[in-house]
Amino acid sequence: MREPLAKHDGVLSAVRAYESEDLLLAARTGAPNFVSAVYGTKLWGLPIPRAFHSLVGILPEYRDAFIANLGNKKDALGVVE
Repeated sequence: MREPLAKHDGVLSAVRAYESEDLLLAARTGAPNFVSAVYGTKLWGLPIPRAFHSLVGILPEYRDAFIANLGNKKDALGVVE
């Protein structure tokens, strides 16, 4: 995947293959000791699919501090469970 077109195609394939809900379910199943959420599921506040989903896993004891430190960016964080 050294060519720009191949990189672009790889990104689009990942977007088509996995929705954020699928990635979140896999994370919660594979790492049940963490609370997890998807960050940045919307593009510019619109429900447009993003090319990359940021999956966040947090130890439960750090959940509240993590959310508090996001400041005004916490609106981009999905439900942390």
